[in-house]
Amino acid sequence: MHKIWTQLERIEIFSLQYIKIFNKESSIHNIQKYFNNEKKPFVVKNVFDSKIDLDFLENNFEKEIVPSLNPNSHKELLSIETLIEKIKDDKKYRLRANTKLGNKISQHIDTSYIKKIKVKIKPFLIT
Repeated sequence: MHKIWTQLERIEIFSLQYIKIFNKESSIHNIQKYFNNEKKPFVVKNVFDSKIDLDFLENNFEKEIVPSLNPNSHKELLSIETLIEKIKDDKKYRLRANTKLGNKISQHIDTSYIKKIKVKIKPFLIT
């Protein structure tokens, strides 16, 4: 009998096989070492305590135009307000990655944990 994998199970299996997973309790030193030396993708789970949800997006960014994918996976430019209406109507729309919106939202997220990981090694000159 073949198991039918859900999309979430496939992502989890992919993550376990190819992406290093840390959590909030992981040593910052170990994460920094991986970040600076391995240069491979990784995830740190459960480090953001965010209050960002559909209501937040609708209240703060309703007129923002964003790229989305419609149920046929075709790109559409929609306002956040319209996109949320479609999602609430049970239509399968997805928000595509959007740097402009991401930069605006990031101001509402505590990123101090990520800054701890990104400690930069100062270059030095040997003469």
